[in-house]
Amino acid sequence: MTYQLGVVGSNWISEQFIAAAQENCQFNLAAVYSRSVDHGEKITKKFGRGQVYTDFTKFLASNISVVYIASPNSLHFIQTKTALLKHKHVICEKPAFSNPRELNEIRRILKDNPDLFFFEAQRNLYDPNFQVIKDLLNEFGPIWGANLNFIRQSSRYPALKAGELPNAFSTVYSGGALADLGVYLVAFAVGLFGEPEKVNYQAEKWPVKDGADIFGVGSLTYSDLLVALAIGKNVTSENNNEIYGENGTLIIDSVANLSKIKLRYPSGEIQDISLHNSGNPLSFEAKSFYWILAKQNHQKMLEQFEQTAIVNRTLKLMRDQAGIIFTSDQVSKAL
Repeated sequence: MTYQLGVVGSNWISEQFIAAAQENCQFNLAAVYSRSVDHGEKITKKFGRGQVYTDFTKFLASNISVVYIASPNSLHFIQTKTALLKHKHVICEKPAFSNPRELNEIRRILKDNPDLFFFEAQRNLYDPNFQVIKDLLNEFGPIWGANLNFIRQSSRYPALKAGELPNAFSTVYSGGALADLGVYLVAFAVGLFGEPEKVNYQAEKWPVKDGADIFGVGSLTYSDLLVALAIGKNVTSENNNEIYGENGTLIIDSVANLSKIKLRYPSGEIQDISLHNSGNPLSFEAKSFYWILAKQNHQKMLEQFEQTAIVNRTLKLMRDQAGIIFTSDQVSKAL
């Protein structure tokens, strides 16, 4: 079965997901919604198919059956809600929602419409190397802690320094280091260890009205282990990520990409245990979403939604501690 795909947003991640989704004819690009006709046509011309819409209502009225949303964070909720109420399945880029209030409203819609499917595109959780890590945790002794980081200077940081306030650095658009990069770390930790008992987050915020966090450090505390976090969009770090077990240390190049995983034994021996995957990094999530849809595995979708909910709660608690308030925390953004 092939699903007709409608895409919201015309940036690089949209193109990457379309390419992944169309592998093995799982999805067929049918429509692109963009505020700019030129930007939308750039995508349809590249893939040789699809109609461009600048009106969201007309976009949803087309023959699409699945909507992929890659708009600014603050628009994820209202676009997801509108699409679901038009009886479209939704795949939404992370972070899917700005706060638990938005997530719970989507939960109610899904409960009232059990034939609808929603997925958060948290790509690292679908990478086969994530399962390698998860399986290995049971084999190399008690886990005492982890040190996770995602510190990469944004391509929009020069514009920020020049006096602009790009969406990715704005609380109006639910941006910032924690929302855009920290979500990878929190989702990774939750996927491995579950919901933390206590969280902490301290952040440096850009000192202008509506400026979000640009750098932060935090922790996730569990009954038997501690996860340290470092996140930044103003500088770049080349440090690896590590998970500490009594019988070995897992060394991970990037929690977002999971391309290289090594196990260092107490003896000093280092073993490469990563699956060396090539091709589009979004292929794994696209295939997973397709098979859940094709098999109508509603239970699997709900399990994934509950993980999204835990990550969402955790991020909100961390933001609260750092005094980061999104406009979406106070009122839903309109289309």
